[in-house]
Amino acid sequence: MQELKSGETLQDKLYITVTDKHGAFTVESVSIIITGTNDDPNLSVDTPILKVTEAAAVNSASGIASAMDVDHESLYTYSAKTETGNSVSEIKNDYGSFTVNASTGKYTFSLKNDSEAVRALNVGDVKELSFTVMVTADTGTLAEQVVKVTIVGTNT
Repeated sequence: MQELKSGETLQDKLYITVTDKHGAFTVESVSIIITGTNDDPNLSVDTPILKVTEAAAVNSASGIASAMDVDHESLYTYSAKTETGNSVSEIKNDYGSFTVNASTGKYTFSLKNDSEAVRALNVGDVKELSFTVMVTADTGTLAEQVVKVTIVGTNT
């Protein structure tokens, strides 16, 4: 019954038979009405750790977030969550930017190789960042997953 949307109902009827010791019986029906509630969506990310290397030919890494909601026919919007809890499509910092496509769930970290923070990384230095991907169902419920970004320095 998890697939019922909030307020959607399903009715069923049970029949109960009672028999006494002489073989006489009676049958009564019991109606059951089940009313759906709004369930939170489930969110998964296919690449929970993105890795980028300073001055590499490819300076970005991506993954896909996917949502599933047991309430049938739900529509989703994906976003990144700021430190203050706001839902945005892009978060910029000293190392680059983290973006989330609202309709596809694709998330990408793009390294800003010319930034002072990236240039300050020495050979083998590792900087780890965390970003939160959110999905909001059209019913207003949401779920979150953390994506980590590992930046490896090359001292260029």
